[in-house]
Amino acid sequence: MYLIADRRHEEVLLCTRPRSGVYASREVFKRGMTVSPPETRGVSVELLVDRLLDGAAEST
Repeated sequence: MYLIADRRHEEVLLCTRPRSGVYASREVFKRGMTVSPPETRGVSVELLVDRLLDGAAEST
């Protein structure tokens, strides 16, 4: 799985299910949305796209 914050295009890409060097699933998330990567070892998370694109500079 890859989670890519593309600041130039203001979107986050979630690439999953790698097969022979290609990711079978690619989802695009825009500002205001939430990304939920696949559950790993019983742990699930929800990530705010805005936070991923803005980085730590916006943290309070």
